[in-house]
Amino acid sequence: MNAAGAWEFMEIKGKKVAVVGLGKSGLAAALFLRRRGAQVTVSDVRSAEELAKEIPALIEEGIAVEAGGHGLLAFRRQDLIVVSPGVPVDTPELVVAPGMTAYVNITVAQRKDALLVPNAALRFHPAKTVSQKDGMRKREARQDDGQGGGTAGTVYVLENGQLNPVRVVIGITHNRMSEVMGNGLKPGNEVVVSDIQATEASNTHRGMRLF
Repeated sequence: MNAAGAWEFMEIKGKKVAVVGLGKSGLAAALFLRRRGAQVTVSDVRSAEELAKEIPALIEEGIAVEAGGHGLLAFRRQDLIVVSPGVPVDTPELVVAPGMTAYVNITVAQRKDALLVPNAALRFHPAKTVSQKDGMRKREARQDDGQGGGTAGTVYVLENGQLNPVRVVIGITHNRMSEVMGNGLKPGNEVVVSDIQATEASNTHRGMRLF
C-alpha cells in the first residue's frame, strides 16, 4: 500500500519467477504468472515420472520445469520466488533464496464473540462528491467512543430497500475485517460494501453488494 492508501502490485511482465512446489496452488500460480508475461520456472522434489501429468501442460505454456529437487542456481537467478503452501518452511534451499517476502499475521489483541464487518463496509458511503466523503471521514476520525479509545465510523444497513446509516465504534482490526461496537448494529444485519452500477444501452442499472 502506498502513501495515498492505494494498493500497488508488482509488475510481473518479463520478470523471472520461480514457483516452488507443484501442488494445485503452485500449478495455478505458475500458469497465472506465465499468462501475465513472466518467465516462469517451476521446481518440485518429485521426479519427472511422478509429474508426468503436469509437465506437458507446463511446457506447452512455455514454463521451464525442474524435477527431482531444487537447484540453488535456479533460485539465485530469479526476481521473485513463489512458494506453495505445501512446501515445508524448513526446506534448505529456501533459507538462502534472495529477495523472499513473507506475509505473517501476528496476534496483538483478541476478543471473543466480537461483531465483525468487512473493512469495505466501513469505507463505503452512498454516492457523494469526493470532498463530502473526505469531510465525513475526517469528522469520524475525530470522534471518540467515550470510553477512552476507539475510532468512530459508519456502516450502511439495507432495510426494506432503504440505506440506513449506523454509527459504530471500530475496535480490533486486521486487513479484511474489523470489530465494531455499538447498539445500532446487530448480528445478521446486511451491511453494504459497495455500490454497483452498470449501463446497458440507455438504461442504467444500479445495485448494492451486501455482506
